[in-house]
Amino acid sequence: STWGINLTAEIMLRFSANLGFLFKELTSINEKFQACRKFDFDAVELPWQPNVSNEELEIARRSAGNIPVVLINTPSGDGELGLAAWSGRETDFKSSLMKAIERAKVLECKMIHITSCRTTVIGIDSRSSMRETLMRNLRFAAKELENYSIIGVIEAINNKISIPDYFIKDVAMATDIIRELNLPNIRLLFDVYHAQIADGDVLQLLELNKDIVAHVQIAQTPDRHEPSSNGLLNFDDIFNKLKDINYTGHIGCEYLPQTNTEDGLKWMKRYI
Repeated sequence: STWGINLTAEIMLRFSANLGFLFKELTSINEKFQACRKFDFDAVELPWQPNVSNEELEIARRSAGNIPVVLINTPSGDGELGLAAWSGRETDFKSSLMKAIERAKVLECKMIHITSCRTTVIGIDSRSSMRETLMRNLRFAAKELENYSIIGVIEAINNKISIPDYFIKDVAMATDIIRELNLPNIRLLFDVYHAQIADGDVLQLLELNKDIVAHVQIAQTPDRHEPSSNGLLNFDDIFNKLKDINYTGHIGCEYLPQTNTEDGLKWMKRYI
């Protein structure tokens, strides 16, 4: 990547720390939230954490100066990575969605990543029936989320490197589902890392889908480290593209630090 290009002065980038990837050196949830504030993150995003209560998370958030939580996931289950596409488990999906909504309400979070599921845990279900189930569950989710002004997002996770059997395997599939549903509160979580591996040409994908992108996550490709690490992606170009398409949301840092989180944050200083 080329790192000599200056971004235009008016670009305002806001970064959120994904606590599924960053600050793993720290043990307590309070310490992790406080580190997000200390190192100039604007917000936090959370994977589902079954062993931490909503109240503990809210105490941690307040201890870090009420730092916003901008994204949480639905419960990932026992290795299924979601339930939204699993026919026969609609009741379980609805229960998991309500758990996520309760957590979002406590944390004043306005976005929930609705995870679909892994195909191998299903067994005999076909991809077409899984898609039908996902569509039904997303329609149900949209109605429930509307009551709390929460946006539901779905994400493509590449099958080539990360999760070989995740159901929503590329951005093309995710956007087809979103556009077919045509619901204002079911949008796209655009993960630059997964998109580059699964689809390629992230700049074009961002342009084509600028009307439905609700959240962005970043990591260098193919090793999923800091944006400044060696790889295929030029993040000056990506951040400029986000400005071009008038993306005003947070940019989730969902990467694996090469050494430790703090040492790996030097890249962020030139953008904030």
